[in-house]
Amino acid sequence: MMLWSILLVSCISEKIIDTAQFITDSDGDGFSIEEDCNDNNPSIHPQASEYCDLIDNNCDGRIDEDESVDAYTWFYDEDGDGYGIEEQSTLSCTNPYKHSAYAGDCKDDNPAYHPAAPERDCTDPNDYNCDGYVEFKDEDEDGYAACIDCEDDNPKVFPGATEEAKSQCLTPTRTADYYAAQSSAYFDTMDYRVDMEEWPPYSDLVARWEWPPWLLLTAFSRENIEFTDTLLKLYPSIVTDRDCRGFDTQPFGRCYVTFYYDSHNGLGCPIYEEFTFNDQGEITFIEAWSDLDGFRPQTLDDPWAESENVYRLSTLIPGLGNETGRVDLEGEALLIASQNNNDINDFIYRAENWYSTWFTEYMASDDSMWSVGCGWE
Repeated sequence: MMLWSILLVSCISEKIIDTAQFITDSDGDGFSIEEDCNDNNPSIHPQASEYCDLIDNNCDGRIDEDESVDAYTWFYDEDGDGYGIEEQSTLSCTNPYKHSAYAGDCKDDNPAYHPAAPERDCTDPNDYNCDGYVEFKDEDEDGYAACIDCEDDNPKVFPGATEEAKSQCLTPTRTADYYAAQSSAYFDTMDYRVDMEEWPPYSDLVARWEWPPWLLLTAFSRENIEFTDTLLKLYPSIVTDRDCRGFDTQPFGRCYVTFYYDSHNGLGCPIYEEFTFNDQGEITFIEAWSDLDGFRPQTLDDPWAESENVYRLSTLIPGLGNETGRVDLEGEALLIASQNNNDINDFIYRAENWYSTWFTEYMASDDSMWSVGCGWE
């Protein structure tokens, strides 16, 4: 009996040893060495997830398959601009042919279109950067981009338009120094010390509008303004204090000046004055205000009247924005504008009857005009 027991134990032990040898699993990942392609690494076995790491993680004889857990998403990129089509994507550990890591291309047959494309031309209606927006806008659908159309809510106003165009439609054709110098030259005509060799560059239909307490339209045409400037020599003055500057938006010339009148004991009269120019560099409109509180058009924090809220007649009158700056007093555009603005209506009336309206205002004026407008009260 003893012998039998010993023999039985011996057989069982041999069987256990044989079985242990059969299921050898060095890394303890549950797979024998016969199944495990790397029995020294528990993360590698037939049921392991595949990764993009140049290793056969799941022992199927392949590495970095498209089904890898960390496979990248690539987008088909026909034009090779680095951006593909979101709807055409694939997974892969490496970049497939004609694919990109970035999507968002809205026109994949043209490398000029992609999310990083520049859009600098406001006159170009193409959405190069695929964001659904373009710099180009044309609200009035007149064929001209808003960035070059000074009135993009009016299809009758566009670059090259004549009757409808207002002064702000013009862009400078001269330097800022030119506009400043010609604006300053205007005051030479009223400074008796200056020996005038030539008149400032007035256009043939130049208008001068001087807001109250002054006399409103005090000249209309080159002939009229030269006449009145000559007449002003009867009231000797000097204009020593001048600060004239040029701007890249109309009015291109703007000045702060002070008149000193002999007839008023040399008292100073501060004036703010603006000058509108045409493409030929001629002055087409002169607009003046007393530079005293309650009269000037701008606020103290906007000394050069650059705010869009500044009310000035020169930017409201149709015709001043054509290349010559000629205003058609009988034109439809001006008549329509006058129906909505009393100052434009008054301008038309005075321009059509310049001498009589100016003379009436002149005869009705007295020294109170100077005391109020110059601050001599």
